Amino acid sequence: VRLRTGHIGLNKHLFRIKKVDSPACRCGFPQESVGHYLTVCPLYNRARHNLHVNLGRKASQINYLLTAREARPHLMKFVTATRRFAS
Repeated sequence: VRLRTGHIGLNKHLFRIKKVDSPACRCGFPQESVGHYLTVCPLYNRARHNLHVNLGRKASQINYLLTAREARPHLMKFVTATRRFAS
């Protein structure tokens, strides 16, 4: 749900609530948004490869990733593999 709403520990949201000094991604992109994280951030290309292997072109469709039941287990594996939200 948090990925869908954007209220998650990515810098775009954290900057909005004044938890970080910049909305920028560590890769240098100006905003670390949900769309950036899921579909284009080069820091997570290896983890994203599995999304593409399992979901094909749909792996690049943010709406599909966030709403399709069949995408859910693959999306969770991606999030775990990126370790972006690990404590």
